[in-house]
Amino acid sequence: MGPELSVLPGQVLDPELEVADLAFPPSTISASSLKMQDKEIRAVFLRLFAQLLQGYRWCLHIIRIHPEPVIRFHKAAFLGQRGLTEDDFLTKVLEGMAFAGFVTERGAPYRPIDLFDELVAYEVKRMKAEEGNKQKILRHIKELAEKLYKNENPYPAVAMHKVQKPTEGCHLRLHQKPFPHLDEGTVQWIIDQATAKLQTAPPAVKAEKKCMVPSGPPIGPTSDRALFPAAILERNGNALANSARRLEVVRNCISYVFENKMLEAKKLFPAVLRAMKGRAARHCLTQELHLHVQQNRAVLDHQQFDFVIRMMNCCLQDCTAMDEHGIAAALLPLVTAFCRKLSPGITQFAYSCVQEHVVWTNIQFWEAMFYCDVQNHIRALYLDSAEENHTEQESTEEPQEAKSALEIASEQLRLWPTMSREKQQELIQKEESTVFSQAIHYANRMSYLLLPLDTSKNRLLRSSGLGDVESVSNSFVTNRSRLCPDPWEGLSPDLTPLSPPGCVPQLLKIAFDEEVASESAEIFRKHLHKLRYPQHVRGTFAFTVGQSPKQAMQPKAKEKNPSLRA
Repeated sequence: MGPELSVLPGQVLDPELEVADLAFPPSTISASSLKMQDKEIRAVFLRLFAQLLQGYRWCLHIIRIHPEPVIRFHKAAFLGQRGLTEDDFLTKVLEGMAFAGFVTERGAPYRPIDLFDELVAYEVKRMKAEEGNKQKILRHIKELAEKLYKNENPYPAVAMHKVQKPTEGCHLRLHQKPFPHLDEGTVQWIIDQATAKLQTAPPAVKAEKKCMVPSGPPIGPTSDRALFPAAILERNGNALANSARRLEVVRNCISYVFENKMLEAKKLFPAVLRAMKGRAARHCLTQELHLHVQQNRAVLDHQQFDFVIRMMNCCLQDCTAMDEHGIAAALLPLVTAFCRKLSPGITQFAYSCVQEHVVWTNIQFWEAMFYCDVQNHIRALYLDSAEENHTEQESTEEPQEAKSALEIASEQLRLWPTMSREKQQELIQKEESTVFSQAIHYANRMSYLLLPLDTSKNRLLRSSGLGDVESVSNSFVTNRSRLCPDPWEGLSPDLTPLSPPGCVPQLLKIAFDEEVASESAEIFRKHLHKLRYPQHVRGTFAFTVGQSPKQAMQPKAKEKNPSLRA
């Protein structure tokens, strides 16, 4: 696109420069008129932006349909589809205010379409085939210029009958005919006839008809969540090619893990970790884990939990903060689904072991995922209502499921003026409830992945020095061998992972009672009481820090070599 943009305007304005150095230049080369040159220059830039933004409608998220559509653009998915996440120019274009206005103005699914919409939807293959062929490109530009000219001049000029101007000496003629008297009725009849013709004549500007805006062909294979491709261009321009054998190894390893064939899984696990360097293998892993969640196999034993956590961390370690390929987006519902039983009533979820990844700290990632889930739920809302209204037409259910969110929104916007006031208010309330429920759901998800239960592992607290403080009760807690470094992270009730933060103290108390004997707890309580309420003033300073719990139980015992311990 860059070389074309630097060459084509010159060829449009001065086509003779193209053949100026030829020994035998063609004899018939002429530039277009000034009006057509203006349209041809516009056609060059129209074609440029159509190539630059092709497939943009597949990255639109519609989060409200009624009373007015609310559209958001998924920048990371758009850049990921093209392999241009490090392209500064395109990134700045998508972050600019002009592009935000473009999305607001042209993102609506039901509106009048124009030449740009047709170019993006139907001319993508032609523009790709014409790359490198200047003659075909110039021919296409002239066709677009003709359409632009006809758009501004929809009707051809009508030939007007002109009355000849009298000659200069006509008033000196001897035989001049007197001007005839005009009949008032005849004049009025002529005026009425002209008025009737004007009323039946087509308008000076074509009436714009609203319709569903076509999305055009996607750039790569898409999915319902965020339309992420399974394999896109690498940074060096070569296509990512994961062999079918590697994907089969990933599937077999996951099957062995869930079938408790741990010996076979351990044999394949190094090969799986190597395969995770490719994005196709990571997408394959997320798909396989989704299938097991749908089969109600999310509660794992300790070995299964360890394998799944290691594979999830391996997937997430190569994800950028943008998550342009949808790996973290696909794992987000899985980390709150897979869990293991630590003790009766205590469950550890996978999110407690995958918090140390940079993608969770990117607010744009959370916004994109929130908008994506809201779109999916609104789509399901109208699909369900359509099935209830047309239960007798079972044959039409499959095409209804194939509709995208933008297609459903276009149909709803078309039907909006025909709905009653009560029906409109009902749809508005349902959409608001959907948005509010997803907001609460994502607030919980963000708290799971951004607020660790162990504050000593919080990087912000560690940088301020607060993370170095250790609990006094650590010496009384019995250490248990777990597959994860800290088995007490991510504790939540057995019933649901969506527990309010107020349950954490009760859960910690249950876990403390399970691990610590009652005698040790009583010793700790007495020792803590003595430290809080010392008998002497010096007890509030460093004089008593060196005392041990055993000394707290026997205050009458005297040391052989008393000394001060700072």
